[in-house]
Amino acid sequence: MNHSNLLVPFTSQDHPDISQLGGKGAALIQLTQLGLEVPAGFIVTVNCFQAWCTALSDSVIWQRLLDTDPNNLDAFTAACDDLKKSAAELVFGQPFSDQIDKACQLLATKTVAVRSSSPEEDLSGTSFAGLYETYLEVSSTDLNSAIRNCFISCLDARVFLYKHHHGLPLTFPRIAVVVQTQIQSEVSGVLFSINPINNDFDEAVINATFGLGEALVAGDITPDSWTVNKLSGEIINFSLG
Repeated sequence: MNHSNLLVPFTSQDHPDISQLGGKGAALIQLTQLGLEVPAGFIVTVNCFQAWCTALSDSVIWQRLLDTDPNNLDAFTAACDDLKKSAAELVFGQPFSDQIDKACQLLATKTVAVRSSSPEEDLSGTSFAGLYETYLEVSSTDLNSAIRNCFISCLDARVFLYKHHHGLPLTFPRIAVVVQTQIQSEVSGVLFSINPINNDFDEAVINATFGLGEALVAGDITPDSWTVNKLSGEIINFSLG
């Protein structure tokens, strides 16, 4: 296997290929190229998981999933769970594991964040919001497992049902994985460049909370929120979480 194109650092000067890096990965490279302060990291590309996808697609378990009606929710979920159990037994070859270890050592950090980056998410008609997994505070000893679990999340019943609902094929799971230096943030936030409530292009919405922000993106808390007029910079509305 050629490992040269399986890991791509944020510092890459090439034009980012979303089909290999996913939306998050491509955006992180673009932000780095613009000179913005982005915590260092790298992307495990879609190609990296091709051998796993081939092994799974050739299995009886995969065929059983394709033969199961998604409208039969219990049976379809059970078929997806069986596929995920099979995927949990997949391992990286030693040369690639060594390459991941080396890339992680270059980050010079004790822990990393491991995040999914699907080529299909965050598109105009399909967001896949909250369907894939993120792992925080991952140590080097747990890194391979976290990457594998991110891959496994693309086989979850929720993902397949979302694809089915939007008319996307179920036969080609595609996912990349972002590995990024873990920041011990005191405050975290999400910026919506378009107001998600009224779809006003002239307004931005900022949600913020203390800590890493995992509870914020999971929807478990009510954050502090600012609505800002992007043209004037005026704060239109503020609410305390």
